[in-house]
Amino acid sequence: MLGASKNSYAALIKAVDSNKSLHSFDEAKSLLALADLIAVNKSLLNTLNDSGISTQARTSIAKDLLSKVGSPAAVNLIGEAVALRWSSTQDLIQALEDSGARAAFAASENSKELDRVEDEIFAFERAIAASGELELMLADPNITAESRLKIINDLVGKTFTQTAIILVNHAIGHRHGRSITSTLKDLSKLAAARRGRVLAEVITAISLTSEQETRLINALTAIYKQEIQLKKVVDRRVIGGVAVRIGDEVIDGTVVNRLAQVKKELTI
Repeated sequence: MLGASKNSYAALIKAVDSNKSLHSFDEAKSLLALADLIAVNKSLLNTLNDSGISTQARTSIAKDLLSKVGSPAAVNLIGEAVALRWSSTQDLIQALEDSGARAAFAASENSKELDRVEDEIFAFERAIAASGELELMLADPNITAESRLKIINDLVGKTFTQTAIILVNHAIGHRHGRSITSTLKDLSKLAAARRGRVLAEVITAISLTSEQETRLINALTAIYKQEIQLKKVVDRRVIGGVAVRIGDEVIDGTVVNRLAQVKKELTI
C-alpha cells in the first residue's frame, strides 16, 4: 500500500493487536464476514471511503448498519477503519481482511497454536505450488466458497486446525488479482509479523543442518535488523547452495552484496 493507505494500515493493525477483545476466533470470523459484506455492497463501500463525508458521519453509518450483523468489538474496529484515510476502496477492504486474519493469529497465539497454524498455511501453499491442477481447481471463478471449503477439508481437514482451514479458504477466495501462492505467502507473512518476525523462505537442494540454520538466521538477522522466521523448502533443482526469498527480494545472484554476506556465513 502507498500514500495515506500505508499509514492507515499500520494504525489499524496496531489497533487489532492492542485490542484483546478481538483476540478470539469468533471475533476474527466476525471481522472477515463484515469485510465481505462491505466489499459486495459497492454503494456502502464507496460511502465509507468518501472523504467528502465527515469522519463522524462515516463512522456512524458503519456502526448503524453493521451493528445488527457483527459483534460489538468487530463493528467498533470497522468504525475505526473507516475513520482513517485510504487511497482506494480496495486498500480499505484488504486492511479489513488482514485485520480479521491478524485477530485469528492472535487467538492462535493465545491458545499456543500459532506455530502450527503458520506451518499449516505454509504447507498448503507448497502443495498448491507443486500442483497446477489443484491451483486451477481452487482458483476457478465459478466455484463457490462452500465448494472450495469442501475441497480443502477433503485434503487436510483431518490434520489441519480449523483456523488454518478457514483462513486459507477465505484468502483463496479474496486474492485481489494475486495468484493463490502469492496470497498464501502474504497470509504467512501476517502470521510471522504478529510476533514481529520477518518471513524468510529458504530454498536448498538438501536439508539444512541445525548449525547451518542458525548461521543463516544470524546472517539474515544482521542484514534485516529483525527476528527471522525460516520456512524451509527442499528443491532438488536448486544448484549452488541456497536461495532466500524475503518479501519481494530474492537473495541469489540478483542481490550480489547480500548474497556474498550470506554465503560467507553459510557453507552448504
